[in-house]
Amino acid sequence: PNGNYLGLVKEVFYAPPPEGPWLTEFEEYGITEIEWLGDKIIEWNSEGDIVWSWQTSDHISLEEFDSILMENNLDDILFGIEGFDWTHSNAVFYDEIDNAVYLSIRHLSRIVKIDYDTGNIIWSMGKEFLPEVIDFGQNLEFSYQHAIKVLDNRNLMMYDNGNNNNPAVSRCIEIEVNENIPSAEIVWEYVLPDSIFTSSMGECDQLENGNTLIAAGRANYVLEID
Repeated sequence: PNGNYLGLVKEVFYAPPPEGPWLTEFEEYGITEIEWLGDKIIEWNSEGDIVWSWQTSDHISLEEFDSILMENNLDDILFGIEGFDWTHSNAVFYDEIDNAVYLSIRHLSRIVKIDYDTGNIIWSMGKEFLPEVIDFGQNLEFSYQHAIKVLDNRNLMMYDNGNNNNPAVSRCIEIEVNENIPSAEIVWEYVLPDSIFTSSMGECDQLENGNTLIAAGRANYVLEID
């Protein structure tokens, strides 16, 4: 609303590999540090100057990670072909009413709400990797989600890719968050047919007519749902 621009850029840093059975292989090759890929939220003014920033490594423990990603990409990480794609955030949304920033962290299957003034995380919702980190929403079971936003009714909407769920199905979900309890529940959802499951990309948004527009990522489908 102030005319600035808000976006995501990659954060690259080096740290020891995360704990797991793969450590013996890193030790075998004498590797003590690997390239980690996190994310930065950056606000630029119209002149292109950075006026505000926030990065995942300052607020999220490296002990929180998806072991499936490490296992599936171990050789490429081990031999330096690619870094460990730790957080892979994919959407950022500024809410003027709460003066807060919402971040969708895909590879942690997590949404965080950030206080713009302090940079502190107000709450974390989604998959739990460590105890007492996630505030609510563990039971919502969204996975590798995209496109977080605040609707006019103050609920949240996102595209749940559903990669790590069984069965793996994609859906659009509307979530009501009660910060006083705190809690979250799905109040509306549309589950896409198996044939248009989308492991990456995807978007959904509420239209002015009350319907919901869903873009089913790599499945090459766009649907308007009443």
